[in-house]
Amino acid sequence: PIGGLGVGAYAITAEYGGSIRYAGSTSTATNHTIGKAATATTLEIAPNPSIIGDTVLFTATVATNAPGSGTAGGLVYFNDGATIIGAGPLVNGVATFNTATLDVGDHPITAQYAGSDNFAASTSAAATQTVKRKTLVTMTTTPNPARVGDEVTFSITVQDTPPGLDMVVAAALIAPSGAVEIVAGDGTVIATVALQNGAGTHKMTMPGGTHQLTARYAGDATYGGNTSTVLAQTVERFRTTTTMGRSATSTNLGQALIVSAEVLPDDPARGSPGGEVAFLVDGVAACTGTLQDGTATCTLGSLVPGAHLIAAEYGGDATFDPSGANPVFHTVDSSAFLYLPRITR
Repeated sequence: PIGGLGVGAYAITAEYGGSIRYAGSTSTATNHTIGKAATATTLEIAPNPSIIGDTVLFTATVATNAPGSGTAGGLVYFNDGATIIGAGPLVNGVATFNTATLDVGDHPITAQYAGSDNFAASTSAAATQTVKRKTLVTMTTTPNPARVGDEVTFSITVQDTPPGLDMVVAAALIAPSGAVEIVAGDGTVIATVALQNGAGTHKMTMPGGTHQLTARYAGDATYGGNTSTVLAQTVERFRTTTTMGRSATSTNLGQALIVSAEVLPDDPARGSPGGEVAFLVDGVAACTGTLQDGTATCTLGSLVPGAHLIAAEYGGDATFDPSGANPVFHTVDSSAFLYLPRITR
């Protein structure tokens, strides 16, 4: 085989050099043309869709089709329809270009490889780059703070925020459509609010505590998605009072002590608190009782002799605040036990 020939037309002959008995000779010429290697160009765009003002990256890859070989070099032009918007040199068969100047709308983008001495030109299939309008998402709540059981009203707006938008243009725009999700701090979607003319409201009750919330808009055909700043919604729980009782004011060594706690709401109309009460001995949790009809009990055993400080702490629930009972001193007496000495002979 003959290698190393570049693109062009060649007249190829075979020449016999002869020998002692035979004279040399040359064949008639055969014309042979070597054409440019065919190529295929593909295009990738990211991100797509994009928001006006975002930097969009275009990546073109130029591959050599068989039976051609080698890696194409030269320039790739990036076109928006019939308009060249940029160009990039091929490096190892890849060319890139980025821009942040695309207007809102759909753009038919192609990557056009110009070809070189040895590689034929090719153009990618058109890819539609969608550029959406920028949005601002806001969310407010009322009342804030609220009380457990209160209905909290969420007011959400999604509005267009392109730079330099005048009032005449703004009035002609269609408002953002679709829905907005209200998202808790752990990522849980707690409500979905439909938009009408770019706004929506939602009412719901919430458990006690401080809730970190955002409004998340996914976007529509014209507007890009966005998320509001974090809103802290406080829901105040109802206060409680905890009192503690015990089966005895003092016990002997080895005698069990039954302790109890009663948790009452400051507003009896709110019902009975639920949850658990922790009983502590000298500041250390000793046992836990579950509230039933506002009362929890627990049995303390194996207390060592001496004075102990016993306390009860209610941890609260979704509706009621925590509270603690006044601690009491409890004495464990060892004198009631008679110790007999061991007698040996």
